[in-house]
Amino acid sequence: MRFVYPEFLWAFAALSVPVVIHLFNFRRYKTLYFSSLKFIKKVDQETRSTKNLKHLLVLAARLLMISSLILAFAQPYIPVKDQLNGGKNVVCIYLDNSFSMTAKGTEGELISEARETARKIIERSPDNVLFMVCSNLLNGIEKRLLSKVEALSYLDKIEPIGLRREIPQVIEWQKVALKQAEKQETRIGTVQHVILSDFQKNSSGLSILKSDSSAYYYPIVFSPQEFSNLYIDTLWFSNPVRKPGQLSELNFRVVNEGPEDLTNVEVSIKIGELVKDVFVDIPSKTHTESRISYTEKKTGQFNGSITVNDKQLFWDDEFYFSYSIDKNCQVLVINEENEKQNIKSILDLESYYVTKEKSIGEITLNDFSNVDLVIMNGLNDPSSGLVSMLNEFTSGRGSVFLIPGSKPNYSSWNALSQKLYLPMITGISESGNKIRSINYKDPFFRGMFDKEKTDVSMNTFKKTFAVNLSNSSASKLIELQSGKPLFVKSSQSGTSYLLCSSLDETFGSFTSTSLFPSIILRAGELSKRQSPLYVTIGEETVYPIYNKSKTERPVQLKGDKSEFIPKNGTRGSVHTISLSGTEAIETLKAGIFEIIDENRIGFISVNNDRRESKVELFNQNEVGEAFENADIPNVSVKLVAEGQSSVDIDLEKPFEYWRLFVIFALIFLLTEIALLKFWK
Repeated sequence: MRFVYPEFLWAFAALSVPVVIHLFNFRRYKTLYFSSLKFIKKVDQETRSTKNLKHLLVLAARLLMISSLILAFAQPYIPVKDQLNGGKNVVCIYLDNSFSMTAKGTEGELISEARETARKIIERSPDNVLFMVCSNLLNGIEKRLLSKVEALSYLDKIEPIGLRREIPQVIEWQKVALKQAEKQETRIGTVQHVILSDFQKNSSGLSILKSDSSAYYYPIVFSPQEFSNLYIDTLWFSNPVRKPGQLSELNFRVVNEGPEDLTNVEVSIKIGELVKDVFVDIPSKTHTESRISYTEKKTGQFNGSITVNDKQLFWDDEFYFSYSIDKNCQVLVINEENEKQNIKSILDLESYYVTKEKSIGEITLNDFSNVDLVIMNGLNDPSSGLVSMLNEFTSGRGSVFLIPGSKPNYSSWNALSQKLYLPMITGISESGNKIRSINYKDPFFRGMFDKEKTDVSMNTFKKTFAVNLSNSSASKLIELQSGKPLFVKSSQSGTSYLLCSSLDETFGSFTSTSLFPSIILRAGELSKRQSPLYVTIGEETVYPIYNKSKTERPVQLKGDKSEFIPKNGTRGSVHTISLSGTEAIETLKAGIFEIIDENRIGFISVNNDRRESKVELFNQNEVGEAFENADIPNVSVKLVAEGQSSVDIDLEKPFEYWRLFVIFALIFLLTEIALLKFWK
């Protein structure tokens, strides 16, 4: 048997006090005179032996009571086998510092309550125990085995970050770290895992816990005062095209995770110099979508934010976004040598398009620089070099519009189609070429027509190219009566369009209809390369930078209080950056940053991951059942719902022996009282 507080055992010296009192209990005797002592002597002998027995029993009860109290304060426990083998006892403390732990508890934020609970555990542990204190970072620093002083010092350095970890992942990481410590000649004895978390359902991973009977587990569940949260989830523009002087419609979604319906919730919107307030009603456990409309008359880059006021969690109340409005769209038209149809004349109808024409024999890779849309007009036999250039262009989010010539080489054409994820041409179709329907629901045609016609019935084609749509990721935009597509789109790599007909007169009179220039202009509108409105910190996504200078200096982000160099890369001919990885999560805070190489390129808005915003937590019983179902026998689950000061956490004691000794002390005290009161 061992003791948590062995220094209390010195109190056993106090047992000498009642023994001394018993042995030297000097009393003054009163002399009584009797006429005869014949019978008194016998009674006196019997009474003296009885009193001696009584005094001995009282002394024994008193000594046992004091001994029980001393042992209760010393807190005895029986060590397990590993401890007896001489290994170092290790307490692995995981403090969940994800954003959900910033919810309000009874005695402050949950992360503060968890930190104080960990502090009490460390302070009450025996001096020879080693500690591994880790958070969601799980970096090399947190692999170290620490002393009491070092563990208490590291606790103060743990701050909330937007990084989530599953509990099984943390436990496995701790076990690997302990194995590495053993290789460095640190013999490990008993291992105890203390898990301080709110146990979110969408990130705890309790369903994949692994069986373990070699260690003790202490999940400590921290419960917020209110299971509610109000936050901005996402935002988007109704029209993907933004031009100067055009009406813009900004949509946003507000989520109410609370148990009560909310009315007249104020949402503040700032876009440059524009400030608007919108009031929305949000039913319980659902979301509401709303929007504002405005006209941006200037060109340039604009930054904005949408804010909602919440009383429980604050890190997701504001959502940042950035976008740009450009003066024009750059279009490159590549014509076949004998192509008669002038596509440039259609684009020149709007000053928004800056069009450059080239013949197919003159084209070089430099011609694709700073271009948004490439139109291949009357292409018959694309060379392998051209296929490579178009593939690289679309991989950098460029758009390509393919119009076959009258006599295409199917082999080279299909090589190009495969690269652009478009359907392959299989032959000529001379029947069923009347247009049957237009896919109005596709964003390509959204807002393009005043009224949707169910019966288009446009007979403008004598023949078309038959294509195999099943072997591609393309979707139909215009369908013929034969069921074959006339106009398809693929967004697998950049955006690629294919007109399944030639503009030659032998194929029909499609160029004389209003639909043909409409789809050319619409493709030009949608091809304007736009950077995403926002980036989520930690997500495996790339942010394209279309106007980076030719310097080899990496792009960096500069905020009001911090600077950060993201992961730099390329996609096709376009420079990209990424905000994935632990370093980005640890360093970046939600907000608007300047994009800089040698000069300022633009702005980028970064937001925290909203998956932490969902207030769905496991309760104490559910956590216990999860560990039980995983066949983990040595587990003790605690709930902190009324503040950490109301919960006492004891480690290394499967049975709380101190409570047993307190009961013994009370029993011996009552025994002493009974002996003194009832034994006459």
